[in-house]
Amino acid sequence: MEAIIVSVLAQTGGLLVDKHLLAKRKMPLSTYIPLLFAFLFILTAITLYWTGAINVVLAFSQQYIFYFILMVHLAITWNMFYYEGLKKERLIEFEMVMLLTPLVTILFATAFFPEEFNLSIFIASIVGCLTLLVSHLRKHHFEFDRYTIHLTLGVVLMALETMVQKELLTIYSPALLYAMRTAFIAVFFWTYYRPNMKDVNNRDFQIVWFAAFLGAISMVTKFYGFQQLGVTYTTLLLLIVPVASTWLDS
Repeated sequence: MEAIIVSVLAQTGGLLVDKHLLAKRKMPLSTYIPLLFAFLFILTAITLYWTGAINVVLAFSQQYIFYFILMVHLAITWNMFYYEGLKKERLIEFEMVMLLTPLVTILFATAFFPEEFNLSIFIASIVGCLTLLVSHLRKHHFEFDRYTIHLTLGVVLMALETMVQKELLTIYSPALLYAMRTAFIAVFFWTYYRPNMKDVNNRDFQIVWFAAFLGAISMVTKFYGFQQLGVTYTTLLLLIVPVASTWLDS
């Protein structure tokens, strides 16, 4: 439970920092994404001496190699949609689409992990998701554009990646899985965007480090939640994030 509380706080702060860098300081996505994932890997890798663990035999089986490759592909795709939407959309509109994430994740978890199913938690999660979504729709005008479509697709891919992560967390420790995930994503984005670090001033550089610090904490602790509490219960607790971030940004 403590890990999820830390994840909520870090994820809320990280979302606001991301929005500040992309929308207000106008940092290009082609610079921000590669730099962020490189920093995420470095910060997580530092902890692996104490937190890294893996079942080597299963990790090199065809099944888990496939799961790992699938996770990386899903992560790369939805991150491109996510940061594009975060840069282009107002935070209110962005949050309205992202509120679909817990709903889709919980529905997928019910299908993929029936052993996790708990009727009370399931009902509470669905009611919570729908209540937040309806509340946002009533209070704010919603504009539907191509970035909204990309974000919606990103939500589905993000939820699917969570299912794969849950499987991989049976053989990887949360920190090691996240470090390996960010390493592959960083290499891809660095190759894809080829960022010019000369364009990054010292202030922006420091803010990206801070965003990576919050991101690493939020994701690793969320992985611990998936591993120890299950996907559905962890997702229910993380519903606090969109509420908190919208309130703080208002």
